[in-house]
Amino acid sequence: MTMSTALAWSVGRALVAATAALPIALMLPVALSSIGSDRQRRSKGFSLLVTVGLLLPLIVPDLLVGFTYRLTSARLVHSSAATELLYLFLLTLKSLALQVAARLILPDSTVSRESLHSLRLLRPRFARGEYMVNLVRLLATGPWRTPLIGWMISVLFSFQEFETAALVQVNRHPIAWTVWLFDAHAAGETLPR
Repeated sequence: MTMSTALAWSVGRALVAATAALPIALMLPVALSSIGSDRQRRSKGFSLLVTVGLLLPLIVPDLLVGFTYRLTSARLVHSSAATELLYLFLLTLKSLALQVAARLILPDSTVSRESLHSLRLLRPRFARGEYMVNLVRLLATGPWRTPLIGWMISVLFSFQEFETAALVQVNRHPIAWTVWLFDAHAAGETLPR
């Protein structure tokens, strides 16, 4: 296997894991706020419990997760697709935790609904391309900002992840680029430049 193949698999896996976690991270605040409006105190405790549960993968060390699922992946030794799905599931859980953390930490949008509506009212005055550029710019600095930052952070994390990939034995096929690079360096192979 070449370095470019390992990089392609890693980029694809990172994009899939982060994108799979995005809808859940987007729906979470809406779902938690709609739980039991008549029982405010109980629903706040439940939403705190759910939020802490979703943030738990950030606290648990990757080595512990890798060692825990090593036996499960050893049973899947004959199926590289099952091993890949297990690793993708673990990455998606971590991506979800990162996106939830980003939603909790980052401030809300500074772009109001009124400003988006005003831009839509001005649509006939813009050229088509100029309107789309302005709309995307306004959405990216407004309502899409926090989910976009969380998605980018989780893509970067999933792309660079090593410990879980090495312990879940993703070095068969498909492979993580970090494990491939470590194995190639340990074997004394010449590395591509």
